Amino acid sequence: MPEPGLRWGIAGYGDIVRRKALPALLSLGETVACVWGRDAARAQATCEESGISRDGSSGAFGTSDYTALLDVAEVVYVATPVAAHLPLAIAAARAGLPVLVEKPLGGTAPGRDPRGPVPASATAHAEDAYPRGTVPGRATGRDPRGPVPASATAHAEDAYPRGTVPGRATGRDPRGPVPASATAHTGDAYHRGTVAELATAHAGVAYYRRLAPALGRVREILRGRAVHHATVEFRSHFDPGPDDPRLWRTDPAISGGGVLADIGSHRLDLLCWLLGEAVVTGARTGLPFDLGAERLAGVELAWPSGGTAALEAAWTPGARQDRFRLSFEGGHLELDPLDSGTVRGIVDGAAVEEFLPPPENPHLPLMADFARSVREGTEPVCPVGDAEVVDRLIADAYAFATRLEEHP
Repeated sequence: MPEPGLRWGIAGYGDIVRRKALPALLSLGETVACVWGRDAARAQATCEESGISRDGSSGAFGTSDYTALLDVAEVVYVATPVAAHLPLAIAAARAGLPVLVEKPLGGTAPGRDPRGPVPASATAHAEDAYPRGTVPGRATGRDPRGPVPASATAHAEDAYPRGTVPGRATGRDPRGPVPASATAHTGDAYHRGTVAELATAHAGVAYYRRLAPALGRVREILRGRAVHHATVEFRSHFDPGPDDPRLWRTDPAISGGGVLADIGSHRLDLLCWLLGEAVVTGARTGLPFDLGAERLAGVELAWPSGGTAALEAAWTPGARQDRFRLSFEGGHLELDPLDSGTVRGIVDGAAVEEFLPPPENPHLPLMADFARSVREGTEPVCPVGDAEVVDRLIADAYAFATRLEEHP
């Protein structure tokens, strides 16, 4: 007899919730108890559109009261704009609930308010993590639910001096390894102790490509082999207008960064999952949106084993591209496009061509994995510590990036 579904509370009502997460949970037989958002009417509409709205005493309800979500949920999924990831996740963890957070874990672009728009109803759970009046660049007592003004990006330097990431020494050589103690001292980028606290809870981050069969096969092939170089290339046109609901992705005060934090985070996670933790040896960003986030990013990485990687990501016009290449001891492999499920290359002199397609909805295995981890009390596919490594790489890249004026 199948186990009854867990009761999920969902924070957020954007595309990823409506098109990916909700369909995945419902197809798995999980129960959605509540959808939270700053706009209660939109949260309720999301329930109704998905056919899960409350009928009498059963079904899901929408709310702008985060405490109401915490009261009815057994598991929380956070899929808000990035600025709210950590405060909402900490509030859930402090309520004793397992929490799955969308990527990246926290924003890392200089100038970003690390707390984000903490909902008023979460104050009782989140206040200890973010003491009153300590948000850099915001006046004490200002309503934390208020939107970040468009001008905030232009004044980010007041909170984060040029060329620095809080808690890291100005002028630090980006090629040097990040010391183990750095995690505990990332200052405002991760308010002291919050990530460490979240890591002690049952928490995971939504880097779903770790569950893709083709990438699992690549990891199997690479086991025990020295990797020489990896190349990751992405391009897709993204240029939201002033009325586009996705415009927040161009404001680093809300999104945590541009194409590097958004698209690059997934690919940096893959590189670390396949090859281990890396260090940044070079970075470039450019073509900023009006609100400040970059359209172009390039990052060079290195591993203690001698392996290297180059990541190029762009939100620019042109043919869509999403390619992942690896050269290693005994051969080379390519996934082009990355999510095609096709692995081609040479391994030990033999041609390889395998087709291992991912599910149509990549959040299906992600939600299944996290639900399993909750029921069994085991680690999810991407624990918080692994996601923090990705955020740290992004922070280093932003801190030491040179300016690009056009696509290289």
